[in-house]
Amino acid sequence: MTAANTHWTITLAAVMAGTAFLAAPAEAAAPAFSCIGKLGAAERAICSSTRLGSIDRQMSGQYFELYNQLPRSDRKLLKADQRSWLAGRNACGSDTHCLLREYHDRIQQLADWD
Repeated sequence: MTAANTHWTITLAAVMAGTAFLAAPAEAAAPAFSCIGKLGAAERAICSSTRLGSIDRQMSGQYFELYNQLPRSDRKLLKADQRSWLAGRNACGSDTHCLLREYHDRIQQLADWD
């Protein structure tokens, strides 16, 4: 391998590593739902905020982990409770503080689920 080829290989590897590094935070901050299509005010606010996107992903992971651990008979109750929570979350509209409060409360509710 020539010096020029070695330089090119190292440069390409650095660019690829940098691209992967830059892409990771954006994916981590994306919400668990799709930000494409018709969205309500709350969903638009969540999609435009890395903080809200991250907390949505955290809550969603916690929800599905709990859902998968529950017996089938209890899953319907959790689903209904989640739908009710989503209605409350959506009532916040684009109010970031309200959305954060709703998410923090929901994460605690899921952690305390019996």
